[in-house]
Amino acid sequence: MAGLSNACYRVSAPNKPTVLYRRFECQIIEKKVEALIFRVASEQGLGPKLIYYSEAQNFRIEEFFDGRPLTIWEMRNPCIMTSYINKIYEWHSNRELSESMQALKPLDVNDL
Repeated sequence: MAGLSNACYRVSAPNKPTVLYRRFECQIIEKKVEALIFRVASEQGLGPKLIYYSEAQNFRIEEFFDGRPLTIWEMRNPCIMTSYINKIYEWHSNRELSESMQALKPLDVNDL
């Protein structure tokens, strides 16, 4: 498996849940910001569950679930896209995420 900026490995064992091992390899990513966003999404049930994170060793173990990309038909379906847009809006207006980001990396109004 491959991520855009990471090496991703699906790991499974008999009678154990399958997990995703993600090794961070991209040097331009703000790792603390990415980790914060993932943690908040995990805690709120808005994404895969965070199982383990190691900032020092540049990896994360997270819940794995099978999925698929949207089809062209789905992307053009107003009902599906409206639902998708609403979820994006909810995420970008997430109070806990906003407050956590402000604490980690305060917004500089002079740099907008």
